[in-house]
Amino acid sequence: MGRYVFRVSRYEENLSQLERIYEIMKSTNPSCNIIVTVSPVHLWATFREDIDVISASCNSKSTLRAAADEFVCRHENVFYFPSFEMAIIYQSLLGKSSFAEGRENFHVNGDTVKFIMEHFLRFYAGEYINKK
Repeated sequence: MGRYVFRVSRYEENLSQLERIYEIMKSTNPSCNIIVTVSPVHLWATFREDIDVISASCNSKSTLRAAADEFVCRHENVFYFPSFEMAIIYQSLLGKSSFAEGRENFHVNGDTVKFIMEHFLRFYAGEYINKK
């Protein structure tokens, strides 16, 4: 691992990278739409020495979500899909587990993936699916 250096990316860097992606995509296809989301999969480990993995995971997701929100607000052709919120908040409100059982229970379970994908397809591919 000697060739890699661990560092925490921050809000400004994430937003800047999203803007860079936007410029590249716009130069290639000016009429494209972009959908961004935040993964609901928690960090399993961290190299941070100042906080534990649970706090590091929460910080990571919060930072990415805030950058995604600002990015969406800046562009009419950029949309946010709430996969993170659907898995972490909504499924919990329904009293359902979002994560697979077992040793590596940070993976989203099949029912949650199905729930998220059904909504994604309805929101963004509904017109396409209905034409088939």
